[in-house]
Amino acid sequence: MKTLFLAFVCFITCCAKCQLTIGVKGGYNNTKLNMTSNSFVNPGGVEDTYGGGSGWQAGLYAERALHKWFIYSGADVSGTSFYHNSAYGFDYRYINTTYRPVYLSVPLGAGYLYSFAKNFALKLYGGVYGQAALGGKAKTSSLFCGDLLPCQEDKSITEKHNIEFSKTTPGSLAPLNAGLQIGAGIQALKKVEVVFMYNAGLSNIMPADFKNYPVRLSTFTIDAKYKLTTFGAKHRG
Repeated sequence: MKTLFLAFVCFITCCAKCQLTIGVKGGYNNTKLNMTSNSFVNPGGVEDTYGGGSGWQAGLYAERALHKWFIYSGADVSGTSFYHNSAYGFDYRYINTTYRPVYLSVPLGAGYLYSFAKNFALKLYGGVYGQAALGGKAKTSSLFCGDLLPCQEDKSITEKHNIEFSKTTPGSLAPLNAGLQIGAGIQALKKVEVVFMYNAGLSNIMPADFKNYPVRLSTFTIDAKYKLTTFGAKHRG
């Protein structure tokens, strides 16, 4: 994360001849948890099931442009959701946890702008990103059936708690994540853009519980971007 931050500072300060654009963005995200299988039985005899959810993001973006090529970065706060269900077959016990973490995300990459009509352009993106956890909430529902079958779902106990971010504490999430991203956007009137981006997580977000079975967080995002101001020489036609 420190390396990405230093690269971001260099991005802002370098290339005095490049055009610098700054704007705001915000939108929707949909999360997916990637594993060897979405459901498996771990060595402890517990069946684990995972699934994604939806969320939001909002922040600032910046671009350094020279002719049709550009490098991009920025920072945004994003909230998302996903769940982890565990079924203990030996005593018919079920634990379902829904996580809603909030992250600070910093992307860094390069792209190309192709003007295909007056006041309209296609922009292609590719790069890396880093995430630092800011906090979040989780909801855990526990149901113990024992010999009482079928299970009575109205007997479940639900608790809400803060998410703990740690690499060593069971039940926690990793404090830092990283991954690759690729996407495309449609720019209109040189001010407004709609961007579709896929972020492929490379980090294990549950290192304490699943060291040998990495759980990776990936998201598909849709953002609306609005340019606030531009500094430097004008290169784009």
